[in-house]
Amino acid sequence: MTSLYIIGDSHVEVFKYAEKNNLSKEIDILGSCMAPGRTAQGLNKIENRKIFINRAKSDFKGNADYIALQFGEIDCGYTLWSRMDIHNTNKKTEIEFAIKGITLLANDIKRYATKNVIFLGPIIPLISKYNNNIPESISKRKTVNADHKERTELVLWFCKEMKKEVKRLGYIYTDINKQLLDPVTQLVKSNYKDKKSLHHLGAAVGAHLWINNLTATINRQGN
Repeated sequence: MTSLYIIGDSHVEVFKYAEKNNLSKEIDILGSCMAPGRTAQGLNKIENRKIFINRAKSDFKGNADYIALQFGEIDCGYTLWSRMDIHNTNKKTEIEFAIKGITLLANDIKRYATKNVIFLGPIIPLISKYNNNIPESISKRKTVNADHKERTELVLWFCKEMKKEVKRLGYIYTDINKQLLDPVTQLVKSNYKDKKSLHHLGAAVGAHLWINNLTATINRQGN
């Protein structure tokens, strides 16, 4: 059985659900390191990357076959937009800066993966419109003026650029946005919205989507 360790922001919670409920028959989830609120752009700082490196070393003995990294949703949902306003930059510049952060972590942590590092692209936005009902933890997102379509297009662009860079560096890329995207509206399908946290997939739904995706992705590697 292929072993996998996951590192990322709060969206990693779906893998905790998968591990707890033994959803995968082909992937042995060794554990996960979840750091809510962590951004891809923040990974450009070595002190932020060390948190994950040290945690990974302490969480499992030996090496995992694969280590998966899941960052970028917070960047696309808020910090990327905020940095554009503060630093007078553009989307391309901020996307590149965020992707660089994740690749730096991959370079630091690849020694603990006997086979490779897998980049998990951020999911498209599940919130149609920010209002006063959203949780306090993501309330800053109300300052983002872009509509749902523009925010969705940003995530898809982010994922496209990440995929190109990841392949160039010899890592593996995958995401589940094809399953989430409504082909007509080009926005998230309404049945995938989590009524509780708004910007997260429901744990059961997200876990099944990601486990199926990762199983297929790993099998394509010929392992």
